[in-house]
Amino acid sequence: MMITDFILALAFVATRAQMVSYIIFLGLIYLLELYVKTGRTKYLWVIPILSLLQINLHASLWWMLILVLLVYIIDSIRKPKLHLQGYRTKPLIVVMVVTFLLGLVNPYGFNMIMFIFKSYGDTRFHNMIVELRSFSPFTDVFSIFLYFSIVSVLFLYIFGKRKNVRIRYLLMFFGFLALGLNTVKGMSQVVLTMFFPLALLYKDAKIEKIMDAKIGRDAIVFWVGAVSLSIFVVALPVVVGQVRDYPREVIVRALDVIDDDIGENSRYDYKIYANYVDGGYVEYWGYRPYIDPRGEVFLEKNNGKEDILYEYKDLIDGGVKVSDFLKKYNFDY
Repeated sequence: MMITDFILALAFVATRAQMVSYIIFLGLIYLLELYVKTGRTKYLWVIPILSLLQINLHASLWWMLILVLLVYIIDSIRKPKLHLQGYRTKPLIVVMVVTFLLGLVNPYGFNMIMFIFKSYGDTRFHNMIVELRSFSPFTDVFSIFLYFSIVSVLFLYIFGKRKNVRIRYLLMFFGFLALGLNTVKGMSQVVLTMFFPLALLYKDAKIEKIMDAKIGRDAIVFWVGAVSLSIFVVALPVVVGQVRDYPREVIVRALDVIDDDIGENSRYDYKIYANYVDGGYVEYWGYRPYIDPRGEVFLEKNNGKEDILYEYKDLIDGGVKVSDFLKKYNFDY
């Protein structure tokens, strides 16, 4: 988990709802693993509560819960030749149905769980939002690090004991990897699921025997792991030291000035021009910004009014006259 946290810290950790989603996502897997290990259905009945939390806190990742449940249902079918482990399937199906139904308990009903399907598939939208672009290795330090992490885990999967292979882990790894290659945002699920199966694959390994052994498969795997772990430990404080402190000082100062200017008046009565990055903080302060980082909300197919996101991009690129833009919105600040 230290390695997982380190990779997440490189690009994914931010003060946003996605942090809550990571906790819910891992909690779901932990409950499912307890069910597989003990056979007790009591662990499964916590999962619908996670569904209710997820749909109301960060709906765009709600479908991930259903995907994980589906993976465990597939692995519950006992087929030793296919490495399907086999455990009771019916309780999982019942819980998945209840999980889906509780997903409808949100302020927007069915539209909320379908929102993600309306938000993606637009090439211009994907190109504008960095985290929705396709993963490209060797473009920066993060992509290089993530690429070699994935390759290292694949290497360790291949050389692990086959009797400890679980199809559910492989399905999650390759399934989320497919999503991650399509959009960088999806890589966070790969990071969350690709490391912990190594504990099962290498649970019988005896470190003292490996260190004394001649060059062989176990020795190679051990030393590759030892070197990789050492690099992680050395690099971790460097990465933490480079985490930027938000919000930017200039935005805080600007809002302080506006606060002094409006006095006791309601903040919500004022319209403020803020860019895509800063809009969320302006909103948190209680004002109405022009735009905020919820990119898909500012597309006409979702808001039913106007492609504000594209207008913003045209403004930044010089395709819209600033005078016309200001006249249209009549911002207070």
